[in-house]
Amino acid sequence: MFLGALCVASLALGTHAGAAEVSEYAPPPPIPLDAAPAPELAPLEYSRRPFELAPEFALALPSGSDGSRSVRLGTGFGLAALWRPTPFVALGGSATRFSVAEHAHAGFYGVLGRVYVSDHGVVDPYLELGLGAAGARTGAARAGGGVEFFLGRHVRVGPAIQWTAIRADTDLITFSLRLSLLFGPGA
Repeated sequence: MFLGALCVASLALGTHAGAAEVSEYAPPPPIPLDAAPAPELAPLEYSRRPFELAPEFALALPSGSDGSRSVRLGTGFGLAALWRPTPFVALGGSATRFSVAEHAHAGFYGVLGRVYVSDHGVVDPYLELGLGAAGARTGAARAGGGVEFFLGRHVRVGPAIQWTAIRADTDLITFSLRLSLLFGPGA
């Protein structure tokens, strides 16, 4: 009888120990395949700042009184200073000087207004209109547009194209590359 009780006790202990070993090597719980994806990052936002200083390098294609375009490109440099009271409008001044022939120079000095198409994002396209002078007694008007790309929070770069009417018989089509430095708190 004692031997029978010992056999039953050893079987019970053996079954218990075996069960512990089996649960120790059980497979891991299944991985849910329909888990939600990681959240997407928001796109970079660059705030429009109220003050802008924009030097530019330009190529000018002049025309004469007969309407023909010169095959010689002129070069020029300019600077614009703008105040942007809202994200969509900027007002300021611009001065650009071109060398269009060996001894011929042209320029635009005047007020400038811009209308921006977007108030957020990495790309900042605009249309501009300027009124001013090309010399002491010569009026000038400028119309154009451009697209600038943010390189950082305070720097944009991009191409622009303008048409500048200097007098009734002369105009310039200019292609420029602008580097805009932005100042002030973000809007």
